[in-house]
Amino acid sequence: MDSQEIYCKKLLNTYNASFISKLDEDLRNAFKDQRIEGKKCTKVNTRKVLKQLIFNHFNKTDGEFITDFITGPLNLTVHYSEKFQKIIYIFGENHGDSLDCPSQLEKRSKNIYEYLNTVVRNNDAFIDFLIEVPIIFNDESDDPKVSYEEKYFSKSQEHLNVLGDKFIDCLEKKGTCESTCRVQAIDIRQIIGNVKTNIMSLFINKIDGYLKSPCVQNLFNKDVSKNPRIALNYIKILIEMLNDNIIQVVINTFAENNDKDFTKFWEEQCDHFNYLYEVLESKTWNPIFVFIKNEMLIVSEKYKQTIFEASRIIKKDYTEIKTCSKEIEIQKYIDDLTKIYINIRTLYYNVINVNRFIMDIYTMYLVFKTYEDHEVKEAHNIIIYAGFLHSQTYRDVLESIDFHQIGNMAGERVDDKKVGTLDERVDQIDEMTCKKVDDKKVKPKQILSMYCIDMKNIKQPFFSDWPPTAPPDPDTT
Repeated sequence: MDSQEIYCKKLLNTYNASFISKLDEDLRNAFKDQRIEGKKCTKVNTRKVLKQLIFNHFNKTDGEFITDFITGPLNLTVHYSEKFQKIIYIFGENHGDSLDCPSQLEKRSKNIYEYLNTVVRNNDAFIDFLIEVPIIFNDESDDPKVSYEEKYFSKSQEHLNVLGDKFIDCLEKKGTCESTCRVQAIDIRQIIGNVKTNIMSLFINKIDGYLKSPCVQNLFNKDVSKNPRIALNYIKILIEMLNDNIIQVVINTFAENNDKDFTKFWEEQCDHFNYLYEVLESKTWNPIFVFIKNEMLIVSEKYKQTIFEASRIIKKDYTEIKTCSKEIEIQKYIDDLTKIYINIRTLYYNVINVNRFIMDIYTMYLVFKTYEDHEVKEAHNIIIYAGFLHSQTYRDVLESIDFHQIGNMAGERVDDKKVGTLDERVDQIDEMTCKKVDDKKVKPKQILSMYCIDMKNIKQPFFSDWPPTAPPDPDTT
């Protein structure tokens, strides 16, 4: 096989044209002028996406894709597998809106929204971008006058909302918005009002609506003992919420303090999530599914006793409070109102930490999915942006199937697993770099920020090596 055929095969296998820059001049010009020849090269010449990637390669400016610091997320790791022919960049974030790279570094940093918008849309590699926002699902209960954008992305400036809005054109088209990328939502926990979801996702969304209701917020912003009418209204909302069949099933199950039923319940959250089984390919998928399911059961044990206790208290106090119907009776229930609210919140946050693995199963499925109706049949160049606990699960999964981590920058300990501590980040910032900040010598800890990723140890531009190589260790160069 001649050299042109070898590189055409590489293009077909990876949908990544970045390696062309490393070829000799004659070969580079052959690709640029579409003068490549051979059986494999004929396929390249007839594939719309590959032709666009080659065009992008010769017309992009690398400076657009390179920055010293990225503001927003907590951590970033890079993973590669020769067996699966995949490079995966995983961003983990602490859900919020902080963009706090120090002002001294402002000119040398890019926020995560603009950075990913440029990298994903204009690259010379076909990128699969997976982002933790709710998937679009046609639900009869949805208000047709409320757009997907208004429903999910107009409420705040948190990173996920802003990123979702940046890529709304892709998400509304279920993925493809540019010829050189595929953008997909991964949060299947918010398929509401449809039998395809699991009971715990429905439970969490019902509790979320209750906790955010104006009446509940008002109850704890005022002196309840002096506002019995507010408290009575709150009790009515509480009783209505706790009378819900799904709420009762979950709380009654956990209030029994039965270890076997508890484990069985969480197994069923995976096994009976109908939407997952409409899309998962069982044979190739099974080992990864089993791995994540086992992780879910391990984490559920960590929260089990807290879930049991909160559920027991909610059930007991609900039984007493639901008999209250008059303002004059409120006074004796004031303490119980506060207690039941605290335990509902406790239960809510603990079950979220277990049910999160449902999304992780779907995300990893998309990483290995076969796209039969698309020119790019498999994802090879992948970016995942999600909460840091989700991101840690993805890293664990990849490690279990022999992916190699080739890049790592992070701000803090993640779920008891170290992905670069704050002190290590301090060590990794070059002293000379610190000296150049505004021509003043600044100690590393003065310029360091948890939401400011130093890109020194991450090869840039993204996907610019195939096969990728880790950047040199700054301590040995």
